[in-house]
Parts: sequence; C-alpha cells; structure tokens
Amino acid sequence: MPFDPYQLDARLFTTWLLLTARVIGLLATMPLIGERGVPWQVKAGMSLVIGVLLLPAAQAPATLPDRDLLVLGVYLLREVGVGILVGYLARLLFAAFQFAVNSIDFQTGLSFMQAVAPGLNTNLSVTAQFLNSLMLLLFLELDGHHVLLRVLAQTVGAVPLGQATPDAGLTEGLLRLFGVFVAVSFQIALPIVLVLLLIDVAMGVVGRVLPQLNVFMVALPVKVLIGLSTLLATLPHLSAMLGSLLQALAADGTRLVRMLAP
Repeated sequence: MPFDPYQLDARLFTTWLLLTARVIGLLATMPLIGERGVPWQVKAGMSLVIGVLLLPAAQAPATLPDRDLLVLGVYLLREVGVGILVGYLARLLFAAFQFAVNSIDFQTGLSFMQAVAPGLNTNLSVTAQFLNSLMLLLFLELDGHHVLLRVLAQTVGAVPLGQATPDAGLTEGLLRLFGVFVAVSFQIALPIVLVLLLIDVAMGVVGRVLPQLNVFMVALPVKVLIGLSTLLATLPHLSAMLGSLLQALAADGTRLVRMLAP
C-alpha cells in the first residue's frame, strides 16, 4: 500500500493500527526487548514506528472494520497473536539453553543457590544468569533481533491483516522446531552430565573402599570445579550453535507463520 502521510484515511489508519498490533505482540515476547526491565513506553514507541515502516508492504483488510469496534477488536487480537507466535519461537530457542544449564546446575549442586533475575522475574542460579546474559549478547552479535524483524516483515505479505487463522499443521510444526531446540540443549548438557555421572560412580567406589570418608563433602567441590571447567570448554561452541538455531528459526518461523494464512 503506498503511504502518503498527507492523505490519511480510515483504511490507511486501520492498516497501520493492525500492523502496530502485530509488532506489539512480537516486542512483548521476544528476548531482550520483551524483558520486564524494558519500559512499556519503549515497546509502544518502537511498535508505532515499525508499524509505519511496514505500511508500504501491507495490504488493507478486505473488510474495513472502522465502524464496528467488535470486529476491529477481533482483528487486533489476531494480529497480536501473530506477533506473539514469532516472539514465542525465539523464546523456545532460549529455553533450550535454559534447559541445558538447569541440568548442569542440578548435577553440580548449584541449583540450591538461586536468586531472582529482575528481567525475567524468575529464580535463576548464578550459572544460569551468566549463560542467559551471554546468550543475549550473542543474540545481538548474530543479529537475532534483525532475524525476528525480517520474519515479521515477511508475514505482512504472507498473512493478510486481520485474517490470521490457525492451521492444523501449525502444532506439528511447532513440535518439530521444539524438538530441534531440545536436541541442541542435550548436545550442550550431555558431555557435562556424563562427566559428572562418572564422578558420582567414582565417589561411590571410594565411599565403599573408605567408609570413614565423608564422600558428599569431598564430591561437592570436585563436581562444581569439574562441571564449571567442562562448561567453560563448551562456551566457544555456543556461538556456532546459536547461529544454526537462528537459521532454523528464520526458515521454519516463516513457514509456520504462513500456515496462519486463510
């Protein structure tokens, strides 16, 4: 739709409003910008500006709901849902790394030392907070926020405004993408968990040989030291893993969102 700021009419305003609702759904759920620590004024302002930038690529809805507030409300909810879907896919990506670090914390015994993360409003261990901050920095370095915005821009032409309808294959596609993320989380956590499991077996043997030895007090610092050392050895590979996941997100995310087209 050609955008002329000097000729605003009801159809153009409604199109911009629906685009802004789609962008709000993304910014409210995507990593970094969707955190609780980011003021809502920032999210609203960015949504308004991005909605204007996407206007030339948008098509006005066939049925203009400018005089029916109920229909307009349904259209807005649909658009917010499309944006939330794109942001939720990025959240799944971060949940894979969160699952991996939670498994590591449980095996090393660091899970008992948790504190509230202000941005997420959840309890995270020191290791989880460190890895979450590292993933956010890598997300910015690899232009993950640009990937999400490009996916959102592609949905403008693929899914007509106000006409998003869930497809039967959407759930299957989400589960397949979730399986890819879970597989990556196992690739991160499995080496460390196996090393710690071998330490448990070794300490069990030592406990049978030397019953007077307090195996728990000896094993705890050893597991923490070896677990963190193994984690540090895997950190250089996280950038490549995140890059491959972002590529999968860009390809599968667009395909999944197109399933919302009527």
